[in-house]
Amino acid sequence: MTDTEVFGGVSAVGFIVAVTAATTQFGLPRRYAPVYAVACGIVLLVSYGLAGGKTAMPDVVEAVVLGAWLGLTAVGSHSLVMRSGGWRPDAPVDAV
Repeated sequence: MTDTEVFGGVSAVGFIVAVTAATTQFGLPRRYAPVYAVACGIVLLVSYGLAGGKTAMPDVVEAVVLGAWLGLTAVGSHSLVMRSGGWRPDAPVDAV
């Protein structure tokens, strides 16, 4: 099974959320952010699997499915935080 914890223990979902947020700040339209997050998850897991030597087709298919799952999880968690009012750019650090 593909390991969903990548980059030295940093959660892949948090990494995908951060990369997607950064690309939207640099010009990616917000309507394409969910598609970008899913694609980022797929590319991340497939490249992680291929770098680990997992080149068999079942391993690549598993990496694609898990990458899509991680991307969708990142989209859902970002949407939940934004809609619940949990993140406000003008809030003091202790109020968040």
